[in-house]
Amino acid sequence: TIVANWFGKEVPDFKIDNANHTIFGDITDPKCVNQIKSINSGNYDYMFYATALGEVGFPISDTTQEQIAQSNRLSFDPISVLENSLNIGTIVTYSTFYTLRHQLCSYGAMGFSKESIEKWNLLPGKSKRLCIRAGLFESQSSRGIKLLLRKTAKHLDNIKSPLLRSYFENVSSKEGI
Repeated sequence: TIVANWFGKEVPDFKIDNANHTIFGDITDPKCVNQIKSINSGNYDYMFYATALGEVGFPISDTTQEQIAQSNRLSFDPISVLENSLNIGTIVTYSTFYTLRHQLCSYGAMGFSKESIEKWNLLPGKSKRLCIRAGLFESQSSRGIKLLLRKTAKHLDNIKSPLLRSYFENVSSKEGI
């Protein structure tokens, strides 16, 4: 039984291809978790968690505690809630290469969320825990970061990171990205 959860602009009767059930809702809302729990009596062999939302476009080191908390609200915190609420054999989380030099200067609050995910995977839990570290591919997230970096690149004097600034000096923003 495949259950897909999505949250964005609601489209009536929208279905995720190949999913037995499509649940529209905010995964941080207990009502959404209860809907998932009501299917298959909350028993699942696997859960793939790749949900992420946090401020990006600036150095990870410049992130505030408030930005970390906001990023973790959707990107990290629900994982343990789902593990404790459901019976999941294996939880597969998603991280990225946030420790690469160019990510360190542009991945912002998401760097802390990805670090939290990776550290959580090392702890014992009710479920088996796995983490896929991937990235550097075209996605909504990478497009969003590109847009923020293009905007930032218009004002090189405001870029604190010498590495990030070096990507945009004497080149078009497209080439820098």
